[in-house]
Amino acid sequence: TEKEVFNKLILERDNEICYYCGEHTATIVHHLRPQKLEPFFALDPDYAISVCEKCHYKYGHKTGTECSTGNLAAKVC
Repeated sequence: TEKEVFNKLILERDNEICYYCGEHTATIVHHLRPQKLEPFFALDPDYAISVCEKCHYKYGHKTGTECSTGNLAAKVC
C-alpha cells in the first residue's frame, strides 16, 4: 500500500534512528501534522519523522495537547 511504501521510505531516510532519543531503533513513522486533522500532509515526507514506540507516545502524543491520543480519537472529521 501507499502507506507501507511511505513508512519504509521515512524509516530508511532516518536510518531507523529515533528522532527524539537518538538511541532506540525507530519502528514508527510519526506525522508532525496529525493525519486525522490534516490528511493532505499524510504522505508528505517533510512532516514525518521516525521514532521508537516509547518516544512516540511520550513526545508525539503528549497528554493534554491537541495531538494527544485521546483528543485525536474524539475528533470527528
